[in-house]
Amino acid sequence: MYTKYESLSCATIGNKNWNYNLFMIHIYKNIFIDELKIRYVGIRSSKPGGQNVNKVSTGIRLQYDLNILGYPDWFIKKLKKNGKKYITESGILNVKSISYRTQGRNKKEALKRMVDLFKQSAK
Repeated sequence: MYTKYESLSCATIGNKNWNYNLFMIHIYKNIFIDELKIRYVGIRSSKPGGQNVNKVSTGIRLQYDLNILGYPDWFIKKLKKNGKKYITESGILNVKSISYRTQGRNKKEALKRMVDLFKQSAK
């Protein structure tokens, strides 16, 4: 697993200076995920789960704009290669999770998949 909040006082990404103490997930050297920029959308789950599935949006779609933080070109290329089914033409990363019966667990799973994809692409 990963350490969600690593000690970070200042990160320079591209030509921008970011001063965050929280909400940044460190991936590799100058590559971070800004949790404040992640958008979570509730979706209906297609998995079995009784009557609750038809009434409540327990699934999650995580959306993250890759153009916001100015990631290095080499990283974006590897990210698009490793996660081509998750990234739109406009550079939006979409990760869907419907594995669990609660939105909270699906949210954690979607974030874990995103972090794993970023770590795999940063190697």
